Amino acid sequence: MSSSQEQRRPRADAQRNRQRIVEAANTAFSEDGLDVSVAEIARRAGVGTGTLFRNFPTKDDLVRAILEGHLEKWIDEIKQGFELEDAERAFRDFFDSAVAFTMCDRGFVEARRCGMFDQGELGALKDEALALVEQLLVRVKRAGCLREDLSHNDVFTIAAGVAESANVAAADGLLGADEARARYVGVALAGMGADEERAQTLGVATRRTKIAAFARSAFFAGALGAAMAVRWTYS
Repeated sequence: MSSSQEQRRPRADAQRNRQRIVEAANTAFSEDGLDVSVAEIARRAGVGTGTLFRNFPTKDDLVRAILEGHLEKWIDEIKQGFELEDAERAFRDFFDSAVAFTMCDRGFVEARRCGMFDQGELGALKDEALALVEQLLVRVKRAGCLREDLSHNDVFTIAAGVAESANVAAADGLLGADEARARYVGVALAGMGADEERAQTLGVATRRTKIAAFARSAFFAGALGAAMAVRWTYS
């Protein structure tokens, strides 16, 4: 093995270790929230705590790295939506993605609650994401596919409520998680005026009946409270 190969190998090993730590932390925070210990993350990654701390000097550094990755991925997805000619489709994809992410990532929701997205690089990425969301909403409204009075605060609060409702429906065995998400995303989109094709397929009377039943259900009433607890608060 050449000296240059010997020099590259530690860097490659270090990169692999860092990636394993990031993947383990991402899964741990997503499933169990931000209280997961550093020792547990290191165990899941198959590395020692010393290796973890060489890559991330504090747990907060690790949490921020995970959250920054989420926001960067989300920004990329929103930008991809602008490449679609169908503005309504772009909004549907964005909203469904927001609901799906809120359903399955406890750490992300907890970080929103404690204001981590108002700090440093996370704050800058959040501002970039919100600017893109505003552009998306303007585009969808111009296409006549979204209520004019809806703001990004409304959209995120509704997404949080839909996610909580789908989680409760799945936990109670009423529907599978994916089926619950698809059902309640569809109801929400119809209510926001962003899914006319679905509304026409259901028919006015059927749509009203389903929306009324959804609003009366006990788990949706509880979801409204949860939505207010997890909503992003923007100035």
